[in-house]
Amino acid sequence: MARRTSRVRPNTFRDLSANYWELNQHPEFRGDMSWEERDELSRFITQDKQKRAQRFDAIANVYQTADSILTNSKVAVRIATFGMLQEGNNNPAWSDGTNIYLNDKVLKDIDDKTIISLNGINYHEVAHLLWTPRAGSEVVKQLSDKKLISAWNILEDQRIETLLVERFPSTKISLTSSSLTYIVSNATEEILPTLFPLITGRKYLPLDIRQLIADKFINKFGASLANKISDIINEYRFLILSSKSDGKRAVELVEQFADLLNLKSDDDNGYNNGNGSENGIDDVNVPHGTCGNRKPMKNGRTESVKSQTKTSESAQANDGEQEQLIEQSGDSSNAKADSNSTNNAGSSGSGGNTKSDNETQADPIDEHLVNRLNEAIDDVMKSAQARQDVRQVRQAIKQSDATHNNVGKTSYKNLSLSGDERANARAFGNELVKLQIDNDPAWHRELPSGKLNIQRTMNMDINNLNTLFDRWDTGNEAFDIEAVILVDNSGSMDGQMPEACRSAWTIKKALEAIDAKVTVYVFDDETKLLYSANEKANVQNCRFVGAGGSTNPMVGLIEAENIFNATRRKTKLLFVVTDGEWFSEDECNKAITRINSIKGTISNLVYITNGYQSNRLDKDELKKSMQRWKHNCHAITLVNRPKDIVNVARDVVRTLSNR
Repeated sequence: MARRTSRVRPNTFRDLSANYWELNQHPEFRGDMSWEERDELSRFITQDKQKRAQRFDAIANVYQTADSILTNSKVAVRIATFGMLQEGNNNPAWSDGTNIYLNDKVLKDIDDKTIISLNGINYHEVAHLLWTPRAGSEVVKQLSDKKLISAWNILEDQRIETLLVERFPSTKISLTSSSLTYIVSNATEEILPTLFPLITGRKYLPLDIRQLIADKFINKFGASLANKISDIINEYRFLILSSKSDGKRAVELVEQFADLLNLKSDDDNGYNNGNGSENGIDDVNVPHGTCGNRKPMKNGRTESVKSQTKTSESAQANDGEQEQLIEQSGDSSNAKADSNSTNNAGSSGSGGNTKSDNETQADPIDEHLVNRLNEAIDDVMKSAQARQDVRQVRQAIKQSDATHNNVGKTSYKNLSLSGDERANARAFGNELVKLQIDNDPAWHRELPSGKLNIQRTMNMDINNLNTLFDRWDTGNEAFDIEAVILVDNSGSMDGQMPEACRSAWTIKKALEAIDAKVTVYVFDDETKLLYSANEKANVQNCRFVGAGGSTNPMVGLIEAENIFNATRRKTKLLFVVTDGEWFSEDECNKAITRINSIKGTISNLVYITNGYQSNRLDKDELKKSMQRWKHNCHAITLVNRPKDIVNVARDVVRTLSNR
């Protein structure tokens, strides 16, 4: 019976809160931990996941930009957690025809080797987008009806990479790295021989490595089968599947390939190895973790037949050298009997070991091959192309300030704004604009020192000697701003939500007037996105959300920390609009302290209350309470009435002016 494999369904990083399983698997978890200790560990795990997701977003953004250029279409790239069941989670990547998902398992360490291999994995998916027929095409329908998708995927991988290397020669280094890394990970004496059907068409790999693996296959299964497989692969690699005649031939070749290796599946969800075949081959178990178990893509479309034909013809003319596969006479049943002499012939000049007729077929792991594989990977990493690729990717990741929000969007209603409220936004903005103008780069004219003004000197007045010089002021770069606003919408804010939402709108609208990027979140016991940095505040209305739940801004604070760590903007402004008390107050205060330590950060707490609440406290009580409600922010501003929001701008201006 066929071994079933679940379809890979990547789940991008959305729910980043630590779950029970993660908590129990963490090395610091103990069964006797108190609830407070568990809560603290859970917050630590959540923060770590947030930072990891932030890093993944930057990496995905780099590939997304490159892939859209290579395919001349809009491609979305996401780094995702693949399905946890069966073999599907071992696939390094997956795509649906327009989107590419990279398995987060391949990114445990972002070292140079990982970057180069990841390049290769990504380029492989790009090749699928460009040239692999989609599920609705005639050729795929026939292959699916015949239960040949698994066998087809193995051949298709080698075809698209042949075209890719021809079209984009610089991808060869990355593809070599990812393929060699895969071979090393399967370098057991049981699996190595079965890699031959996977790599014989990847002519960019070093010939001696392909030969060594071919020798192992021949030694175990015979040269006759090796030649048949090689002939199928090398014909298939240059077919244009969008062409009717080539598509028909492709189906024939895939069926022959599946028969040779017994790769037909009862339900087309996995391989059917081990049940024997008409060729007497019953143990060619092609390893999982390749594209062999993936479903046909449904979205997008391939390049035109004309464009593919041009690339294919060029690739065929420039094709690499093929392994030596010794022809066998007679039927395939003699293949294994002749395998010793075959292996010796095939190994000449490629590092194979000579055997006597009395030696057994089973060898310990081939250290020579493993060493050669590692040597080849080292050669790749030392190449100028690899060093350049690593440098470019690292630089692009470092410079990427695309922060894909890691929390879901909240639902909202539009709340209309009065003329006075719009005037408050203008007044808030004017405070910032005046200071920005005062700090813009400019020439200061007619000074007693600086750069001599030649024209003024030639028309010099003896009484104005102190006005002959000009000086250039570079201005204050502090007005290149990234801002995050967190709005408390917990149950205690029920009566103040209109004011809180208007305050957030006022701050965002005013900052956008000086080209700041502003992201707005709301928080109760969860954090949700209200405005992304790319969404502009509407001039006529603000987004309004209701109140409910407890008060925990931790996830929002982590989001702010991630955004400020990623941005290249000089000044980072955090605004927290709240009525004071929070759950996990100590941990949240520590988070704000961390945010304050990020260079260029200013934090502001906007304390929303009403006249009754503030008036019932005497000045000393109010002062004491506000100090606690400040939550380690640099400043706290009391907002009782709409026009009080302008005081927040003045506090920001005052802090910026003193820097």
